[in-house]
Amino acid sequence: MLSDTSRCRPAGSQSVQPQAFWLHLKSESRVAVGHSERESRGKEQMQRESRANHLVTASSSIPTQPERAYAVIANYQTGHHRILPEQFSGLTVERGGIGAGTIIRFDLRLLGRKQRHRAAITEPQPGRVLVESDLEANGAVTTFTVDAGASAGQSRVTITTQFLVRTGLLGSIKRFLTTRLLRPIYVRELALLAAYVAAEPREAEARVGATHESAGTTARPS
Repeated sequence: MLSDTSRCRPAGSQSVQPQAFWLHLKSESRVAVGHSERESRGKEQMQRESRANHLVTASSSIPTQPERAYAVIANYQTGHHRILPEQFSGLTVERGGIGAGTIIRFDLRLLGRKQRHRAAITEPQPGRVLVESDLEANGAVTTFTVDAGASAGQSRVTITTQFLVRTGLLGSIKRFLTTRLLRPIYVRELALLAAYVAAEPREAEARVGATHESAGTTARPS
């Protein structure tokens, strides 16, 4: 009966030594692994290329100075939850609470379905631009931009969410639905912000400013 190594022996040649045989197997394995990795990278690239960025945005004039509007948005302890529409619930601060470094989680109900979200807060431009980056699978990025308004004592606040949507017919349907669902929510959030800054005292915003001053930063958010 032939041994396992003799089965690998070419006709008319000497027996393949065990060491050479195992080296041959390792070489074949590396080739197979390399091919699998290239195939996987190719699939990932195709998936990225079959998706495109989609933006949902809303903007409004807010009857307060930019510093105060930004302070409310950036204060996840006592400010931000006051401007959230009813579709949002359960806003919880896991870490931090004011501006950059804050980690939050919240629920968002759309079409009768509640989804849990978790996001990290950064401030690319403290006092003007605040970003909520989703830490879960969808990778959505929501940006709050606060600029000076058309007149003194006014500000212009813009909420923009960016996320990847697949191309093709299904992607078109999703872009249409998400815009129809999210934009009215953002319009409502901006209206709540305007009502809040017009009706509430500035105590919470003053605490925000004191916190940032003690941290050595500029006082100033699904």
